[in-house]
Amino acid sequence: MPGEWFEEWAIEASASEGAQWIAERADLFVLMSDSDALAGANRGKALNDYHILASRVSSAAGDRHVIPVRAKADIDVPPNIVERLREVDSRLFGREAQPLSVLAERGSAPLMGALDEVTELVLARRGFSPQVRQRYGDPFLDFSSAQMVTA
Repeated sequence: MPGEWFEEWAIEASASEGAQWIAERADLFVLMSDSDALAGANRGKALNDYHILASRVSSAAGDRHVIPVRAKADIDVPPNIVERLREVDSRLFGREAQPLSVLAERGSAPLMGALDEVTELVLARRGFSPQVRQRYGDPFLDFSSAQMVTA
């Protein structure tokens, strides 16, 4: 979905039907911040935009999980900006952002770690407890839940 949807929605929920539709139906939210923007010449605007969007997501989420993720974590962000992000994420979501980089450097979480957390939370919310059953020898086909299959 276009980022413009969420820029409009962050300021006024009714301004973007598409973003509002997603927010009403999502099982959980993954809120991305962009280290490149947060380290760039317009980092103050990027931080402010993140704070506005994070506030909207927090109010829309209700009892659903929000996972903040700092993308491109291999890019150095000024310490004062990182501290402000921590404050926002801790206050609104009760947790710090997971650092994420395709380069897997500087303590960033591997890409699959963030996806595993999202998958686990969504399945738990829907009442599934996934298990790997060595039945077919295929990672996709062996992934199941007692609620999905029988013996």
